[in-house]
Amino acid sequence: QQATHMIGKQLDRILISSGLQNDHPEKRDLVFKSIRSAKKLVVRGKQADTEHRDIYYEISQQERDVSDHYPLIATFQTR
Repeated sequence: QQATHMIGKQLDRILISSGLQNDHPEKRDLVFKSIRSAKKLVVRGKQADTEHRDIYYEISQQERDVSDHYPLIATFQTR
C-alpha cells in the first residue's frame, strides 16, 4: 500500500514465496520481515521530479532524481 512511482501509484512489486513467509522449525532459514518504499534513495533536491520523463534533461543534474521509481527494500530475518 505504498507508492512506488512519482505519480503516486503502486507499480513495482516483490513477490514472496510461501517458503519465505513461514519459518521452518527444523532448519535455519530466511523469513520475510518487512517491505518498504525507499523514496530518499532516488529523490535529490527539494522534492520528487514532476513530468520526469518529458523534461528529464531540462532539470539540473544536482536536482535531477536518480530514477522515476522508488526502490522497494525487502527485509528478511534468519531464524
